[in-house]
Amino acid sequence: MIHRILVALDGSHLAEHALAHACRLARQTGAVLVLVRAAPFTTISENLASPASGTVREAERYLDAVRERLTKEGYSVRTAVAHGDAAPIIVAEARAQRADLVVMGTHGRSGLRQVVLGSVAQEVLQRISIPLFLVRANEPPIAVGSGPYQTILAPLNGAAYAEAALSYLAGEELAREAGLVLLRAVPPPIEPGSAGLLGYFPEAVLEREDWRVQGERLAARRYLDALARTRPHGRTPRILVAVDDPARAILETAAREEVELIVMVLHGRAGFDRLVHGSVARHVLHHTPVPLLFLHQVSDDTSIPGADAPLADKE
Repeated sequence: MIHRILVALDGSHLAEHALAHACRLARQTGAVLVLVRAAPFTTISENLASPASGTVREAERYLDAVRERLTKEGYSVRTAVAHGDAAPIIVAEARAQRADLVVMGTHGRSGLRQVVLGSVAQEVLQRISIPLFLVRANEPPIAVGSGPYQTILAPLNGAAYAEAALSYLAGEELAREAGLVLLRAVPPPIEPGSAGLLGYFPEAVLEREDWRVQGERLAARRYLDALARTRPHGRTPRILVAVDDPARAILETAAREEVELIVMVLHGRAGFDRLVHGSVARHVLHHTPVPLLFLHQVSDDTSIPGADAPLADKE
């Protein structure tokens, strides 16, 4: 279960927007909020640096004010100020506080381009194995509700590691009151006007493509139906199969279904590196205004914490 949610704050409006989502999650799960802010060092010579006392006091005053406000609203809150760069501090505090989830905002007018190309969020995602909840900068900001998320999208590609997202949602009861949307994308057929080796595709090739798409759509629906039957999530999940590029299908589905949260699993030891070099997750990061919950599949035999436990045994 989610017992402690670490929230990275820097005093910006974006961080406050991320805090609103953390509060929403804490309200649903009963988790303690751990507010963390980094206080940078100030250079006093070429080789020496010391904490900037004014910066430290400012960070402490800021977190104390936020804690006081949230405590009055009924939240259980801890605070931590540490000296140094933000990413190492967030990672260290997540471990020291035994956080179950990290929530942070992401900067950049071009969606999350700056995050993907190298920033605090990138470094944090590379160095932690617990789930990371990313909230992007939106202009104007999107209102954040106070109750449970009403519609959650889980894109699936048929791999077992992606299905771990469903176990996580069920185990943490994040989808108990939500409308869960299960999506699988099928590669679209070759366009009739596309150029083949001969300058065109023979009719037989196009016909085979149509048969392929029909077969894959049927297999995808059967796959999603089976998941919906065998993995309880409260309300019956909505099953969607899209014949489209996976990233575009995710974005269009999120907009059409008024999704409030997208849950995706990063596969491999350097999960975020795959985003940097191009992937469905990277494209979604660039373009969606919806928060993303990234779960780690560290390796083929190491799953998201708690994801492989029997659903009936989760507390």
